Amino acid sequence: INPNLQALNAFRRSLAASPVFLNDFLARSTYDVFQRIWGAQIAHKDHGITVTLLLCIADILNASSSSQQVSSTKAAATHLAATILSRRLKPLYFLLSSESKGRINAALTLLTALVSFSPSIAADLIRTFDFTLSALASIARPANKNKMNNNATAGKNNKNQDTSTTD
Repeated sequence: INPNLQALNAFRRSLAASPVFLNDFLARSTYDVFQRIWGAQIAHKDHGITVTLLLCIADILNASSSSQQVSSTKAAATHLAATILSRRLKPLYFLLSSESKGRINAALTLLTALVSFSPSIAADLIRTFDFTLSALASIARPANKNKMNNNATAGKNNKNQDTSTTD
C-alpha cells in the first residue's frame, strides 16, 4: 500500500479520535504536507490516493471550525482553504468531470467543507468557482433517471418480443 495513503488514513483516524489532534499536529508540522502530496499526486497522475486526500482535507476543515481548536489551528486551516481556492480548483474541476463517483463525491465533500468552513471562504469560492462547468449538469441529474429510461425501454422491447414470440 502507498505510504502516503497509509499516512492519510492514519491521520483521518487520529483526527476522528481526538478533536484536539489538529492542535498537536500543527505544533509539530504544517498543512503544507497535504499540498505536497496533492502536487505529487497530480504530477505523477497517481489518482489512487485522491479520494482519501480530499476527504482528509475536508476533515481538517470541518474539525478546524470546532470551538476546541486554538486560533493558530484556525488560521492555518484558513490558509489551507485559501490555497485550495487559489491553486487547486482546476484539479477539482477535473475530478468533478471524471467518470469516478468516488472522485466526484470526494470533490463535492471538499467543496462542501470549504463552504461550511467560513463565510469569507464561501464568498471566495462563489466568486472563483466556474459554475458553467459542463460536468455539473450531469452531476445534478439523478443517477436513476438513465436506469429508469433504460429499464422502461427494455421493458417495452421485452413486451414486444414476448408478443411477437407468442404469435
